[in-house]
Amino acid sequence: MGDGGTMGEAPGAYVPELLDGYSTAMLAATGVGPGHHCLQLGPEGGAVAQWLAGRVTPGGRVVAALAGPGRRTPPHGIEVVSHDIATEPPPRGPFDVIHARLVVPHLARRRDVLHQILDALRPGGWLVVGDFHGPIASRASPAASSHGASDTDLFAAVLNDVHGRVNETGAGDRQWIGTVERHLDAAGMQEVHAASYDQVVRGGESACVLLRDHVIRIHDRLLRLGHRQCELRRFHDLMLDPGFSSWFHEFRCVRVRKPVTTYGARPVVPTPHRGVGSA
Repeated sequence: MGDGGTMGEAPGAYVPELLDGYSTAMLAATGVGPGHHCLQLGPEGGAVAQWLAGRVTPGGRVVAALAGPGRRTPPHGIEVVSHDIATEPPPRGPFDVIHARLVVPHLARRRDVLHQILDALRPGGWLVVGDFHGPIASRASPAASSHGASDTDLFAAVLNDVHGRVNETGAGDRQWIGTVERHLDAAGMQEVHAASYDQVVRGGESACVLLRDHVIRIHDRLLRLGHRQCELRRFHDLMLDPGFSSWFHEFRCVRVRKPVTTYGARPVVPTPHRGVGSA
């Protein structure tokens, strides 16, 4: 991916361990089940697509839309299509459930794309969208960390410059996921539920390996932003040091239901039981 990558293009090998539990919990609350048609959007998410395939059988369908060339041998029950949501409308629906993770806030036309995704939903269907929200705040190290404030500040400073670099391109906006409910409400959507998740990461674990790989990928650009070689080397070391721990990005996940507009029609996807849908 080179120097132009974003955290939204994070290596798929690490993302499932970070986010799949949050995403599948939100998807489960939609009532997705046998016979439903689902669409998976994003730079990764194969494990979620497999989870959906297990829920919709028998009689259901899962389409995984992936941008660019790559392996296209799908697991059983999943249809993989080559597709770029930034420039193309969603695959032909309608769908009962659409899951879009680490994709919409990274697009220059994110509002237009959001409306196209909503158009691909069947009346009564659900959209689940999730992304990292904002930069990592400079907070006190978790009690388990053996490192002091200087290392925690370095960690936050490097990642916050990464976020600033993304925003300066005119494409990514890490605050947008925090306002998506407003856009969904304006679009006439119903039953909006949002949840935010904070987690602590430790050096050597998958989240820190992800961050280290990403910072290595954009090394030259960080130097141009004013970071020194010694700071970046220290950051790389911290990401592999089990004695280091820090707060990670807040992950925000939102689900919303498209109204049933036809008189007398019944929702395709059942409403979650009371209490299940109150994330």
